[in-house]
Amino acid sequence: MNGAHDMGGMHGFGPVVVDEDEPLFHADWERTTASTLFGLFATGRFAVDQLRRNIERQDPADYLAQSYYERWLVSLAAMVTEAGLVTEEELSSGRPDTEAPPLPDSSWSTTPAPPTDVPLFSLGDRVRARMRQPTAHTREPRYVRGRVGVVEHHYGGEPLPELAGEGIRREEHLYRVRFEAGELWGAEAHSHDSVYIDLVESYLEPAP
Repeated sequence: MNGAHDMGGMHGFGPVVVDEDEPLFHADWERTTASTLFGLFATGRFAVDQLRRNIERQDPADYLAQSYYERWLVSLAAMVTEAGLVTEEELSSGRPDTEAPPLPDSSWSTTPAPPTDVPLFSLGDRVRARMRQPTAHTREPRYVRGRVGVVEHHYGGEPLPELAGEGIRREEHLYRVRFEAGELWGAEAHSHDSVYIDLVESYLEPAP
């Protein structure tokens, strides 16, 4: 969706400051949040795009005010309540009301079915990222829409993010596309710079 999370290529946020000594976790609750999420994903019943979808659905003011792992924690709470693993009351009290329910069945846990159709694009093809204004989760960055790039690699199948965010698995062909920096940001961009973005087939169309 077009939300506060999609900051790629936007002005006004300043440079990304990297602290070489910054720890992976700043507090125990961050470590617990990450390990709980990875444990859920390891069951094969949840998709990473479900985490991303719930992060993107937050109020922009809340999203911008939260730290990295706070966003994960909010999304984790939404995931487990939607799946029926815990109730809102249990989250508020921090204590279970009943015995732990079994993990839910999910179409995500089924065996992946790679695309059976022939890839629409080949290496070296010029493609244009579709100009879309999605209202739900997507993995097509806003700054690349309508821009022309070149197919550099075909990975095979990848779940369509829009459906994966809802826990539904449908494979599409996935490509790595190279975009010249000037194509994305105009004449001020460095002529030797390029950006490589992984995009599923339905995000792309042939370019002249």
